[in-house]
Amino acid sequence: MIRRRAGALLLAAVLLAGCAGQVPQPGPQPPDNDPVPVRTPTPVPSADPSPDCPDSGALLSLGAVDAAMGLRAMPIRLANCAEEPVYVNGFPELTVLDEQLQPLAVEVIEGAEVIARLDTAAGSPVPITLQPGERAGAVLVWRNTVDDVRVPPTHGTFLSVALAAGVPAQVLEPDGGLDIGTTGRVAVSPWAPAG
Repeated sequence: MIRRRAGALLLAAVLLAGCAGQVPQPGPQPPDNDPVPVRTPTPVPSADPSPDCPDSGALLSLGAVDAAMGLRAMPIRLANCAEEPVYVNGFPELTVLDEQLQPLAVEVIEGAEVIARLDTAAGSPVPITLQPGERAGAVLVWRNTVDDVRVPPTHGTFLSVALAAGVPAQVLEPDGGLDIGTTGRVAVSPWAPAG
């Protein structure tokens, strides 16, 4: 009985010793001339750093110009970048500027319907309270009409925009400028909450 146990233990020890020297072999390897494909995450473009918030608490920007048959419409956007409410009531205060930032002889009319009736630019002024992060907007409209070939057409390069009269303005550059023709006027809708 003792011999059988000793024999079984000796056999188990031999088997374990034989297995201990074996190392698992890796699976098939790709050829040396084929690099192993490495998956790297696709970088996500980060948002541009937000500019400093103006003292007014309102950050202004311009949207793309929608042009159709001589009529132009451009959104004016307002975002409350402050930590407290911003109040607006009425129309943006606008001045069309040339490439040297000098005012051009362009009349700014309050009420877009004087130039065109657009659903996006309709309505009367109402008081608006914008909480931090909330937005409002207005629409600038004009016609690229040349009705007098003796008069050179007006082309605005920049637009000075303020929340209202007496508030410091921000100078913005419309994409492609403002091709006002010889009309000498633009019109703007009142501020309205952005949907």
